[in-house]
Amino acid sequence: MRTDTHNAKVLVHLQSGRSITQQEAFRKLGCFRLSARICELRKAGHSIQKQMIEVETSDGTSARVAEYFIQEAT
Repeated sequence: MRTDTHNAKVLVHLQSGRSITQQEAFRKLGCFRLSARICELRKAGHSIQKQMIEVETSDGTSARVAEYFIQEAT
């Protein structure tokens, strides 16, 4: 899939008010390089925020991963 198509899919997902992690991007959008897509979207002027969250891994331990989102204007 083309990079611009992934960018569009990630942007639509974020603009719908949902957040996304790398695992979700791969599973839902087929996007392997979420951080690269986020970087390109930011360079295009989109205000995408990041927070680190704890997720449970398949072996029962936890890991910190980046979760991206667009904060609503207040």
